[in-house]
Amino acid sequence: YNSSVSAGTRRCPACDSSIATCTTGSFMTPLSRSRSCIVLFTFVSSSRSTSFVGFSYTVDRNILWKSIIRHSSSIDMVGTKSSNSATQKFLLKSEPQEFSIADLKKCHHGEDWTGVRNYEARNILKEMKIGDECFFYHSSCKPAGIVGVCRVIEEAKADLTALDPKDECYDPKSARDKVRWCSVKVEFVREFKEILSLQEIKNAAKENENPILTEMALLKRSRLSVSKVTNEQWDYIFDLINEKELL
Repeated sequence: YNSSVSAGTRRCPACDSSIATCTTGSFMTPLSRSRSCIVLFTFVSSSRSTSFVGFSYTVDRNILWKSIIRHSSSIDMVGTKSSNSATQKFLLKSEPQEFSIADLKKCHHGEDWTGVRNYEARNILKEMKIGDECFFYHSSCKPAGIVGVCRVIEEAKADLTALDPKDECYDPKSARDKVRWCSVKVEFVREFKEILSLQEIKNAAKENENPILTEMALLKRSRLSVSKVTNEQWDYIFDLINEKELL
C-alpha cells in the first residue's frame, strides 16, 4: 500500500499503526491490518549524516521496530545517537517550575547553567567543553525524567549568582575575586516528543540486567544535579526514547 502524506504524520492510514516518515513525507505502509507486514525503510541522508538503510521483509511490526533501533549503525548527528562522536556526554537536572526545556528553547543565545552548589557537580561542569552534549532532565516533578538535549556553547566561568544576596543560591563565602562556584552556557538542541521517565530507566535497567544502565550516575548517584554519561549509556537512552516515539 503506497501513500504520500505531509511530513510529520505518525499514523498509518492502512492499519493505524505508528510509523516513521522520511523527510519527503513519503512512506510505505503495511499491506494489511495484521501484525505481520512487508515494509521498506529508508533513512535519508542529512547535512550531518550520510547513512542509508533500506530493506524489505515480512516480520512482526513490534519486533521489526526494536530490531532497527537496536541493530542499526549509530547516527553521527547532534542530539541523536552518537557513539563515534568525540564529544563528551552529560546529564543536567533542572526543576521545570524554575527552568524547563521549554524555557531554554526560548533562549535564542543560550542560557547560563547557574546555581550548582555541590563540589562534585561543580567539578563536572569544569570538565565540559564547547560542543559537548547533555541530556536535559526535569527533576522534582511527576514524572521526573529526560526531556531533551542541550549543547555546551561556553565553558566553565564564575557563577555570579553566588555573589547576589537576593539570589536563592547566594554564597556568603564567595568573593568577587574568588567565586567558589562555576557555570557553563548551554543552548537548546531538541525536545523529545515524550518524556523518558526515571521509572522507565530503572525498569529497563532491571529488566535487561544491563550494566550500561545500572552503572549510570543518574541511578547510582541520584542526588547529583550534574553527572557524566558514557557514550554507551547515551546510545542506550536514545534506544529507549526511539522505542517510545516510533512504536
